[in-house]
Amino acid sequence: MTNAVLIESLSKSFGKVQALKSIDLVIDEGQYVVLLGPSGSGKTTLLSILGGFLGPTSGRICLRGQDITGLPPAKRPTATVFQDYALFPHMSVRDNVAFGLRMRRMAKRQVDDAVDRMLELVGLGNFGDRKINQMSGGQRQRIALARALVIEPVVLLLDEPLGALDLHLRRRMQEEIHRLQRKIGSIFIHVTHDQEEAMSLADKVVVMRQGNVEDCGSPRRVYLHPATSFTATFMGSSNLLNGIITDIDDGQALVETALGHIKCATQQSVHKGTAAQVSLRPEHLRLMNGSAEPALVKGNVSDLVFHGTHMRLSVTPEGLDDMEITVTASADLDVEIGAFVELVADHTKATLLCS
Repeated sequence: MTNAVLIESLSKSFGKVQALKSIDLVIDEGQYVVLLGPSGSGKTTLLSILGGFLGPTSGRICLRGQDITGLPPAKRPTATVFQDYALFPHMSVRDNVAFGLRMRRMAKRQVDDAVDRMLELVGLGNFGDRKINQMSGGQRQRIALARALVIEPVVLLLDEPLGALDLHLRRRMQEEIHRLQRKIGSIFIHVTHDQEEAMSLADKVVVMRQGNVEDCGSPRRVYLHPATSFTATFMGSSNLLNGIITDIDDGQALVETALGHIKCATQQSVHKGTAAQVSLRPEHLRLMNGSAEPALVKGNVSDLVFHGTHMRLSVTPEGLDDMEITVTASADLDVEIGAFVELVADHTKATLLCS
């Protein structure tokens, strides 16, 4: 893959509020990138600058070697799909999809052929003559995608495009969008605050917080080995244990925590005596059930929630009434609040956080 989008030192201020703080980001050809973060993190501002709807305060954007920072939206090789789809209700499905091509004064035969191909691609080949108000939410989302993709953008920008859909349809449309992106091969840059959506779609996840890039990498790396405590808790849930590094040996750091010593792999430059945190995902703990391994946690179940595929337990360790440890367990587990349990940790999955 080659670098297609280069974002350098990109900042944006609204008066005294700095929405983006010197963002640097590289996106390769054919990548599906998800900008993930809470409200106010800057992800929508970044998408709007990429689309040309906002200008940066400083910095630049290069697309395939061309500086496009000052270009208006119509002159950029990008297209945007908004959360509300922004379809024209007085036009048919076909006319909505054809709109961008007609604005470019493409010949009628070429427009008709391109629209036919795109409607087939999104599974709406027989719906071209219908009005927008005759289409379901999922179908409208496909029309918006078709209208954006028919102009063959180098980069497709998606601003929470699934936010208006119910959960079942949202999951189905995630699969559809992923299939489309793989088939077309364009760069997709997608804004969401849904962590599951990010992990199911992205080649690269960009976690944003307060105008900064907090973490950036593959969904697998960001989830299993988060770079910061914010990423560990925002990208899913995690048990964060404060501690002190007491020993370092062959890429392994031994961290003393309130629950005892935990060994973590580390590729960072760390030193004995340094304060650190250990991140343990709930699924990286399990009930002891006769295991010969020493228990990391012994305590009582303070809460439990049934999630269908699994149970989620909160356990208060003995002698640590102000701490709760979260663990996932089998959905058919027979346990009640107040029950005494012992938990074993998979230390190979523990992540050391020093930031």
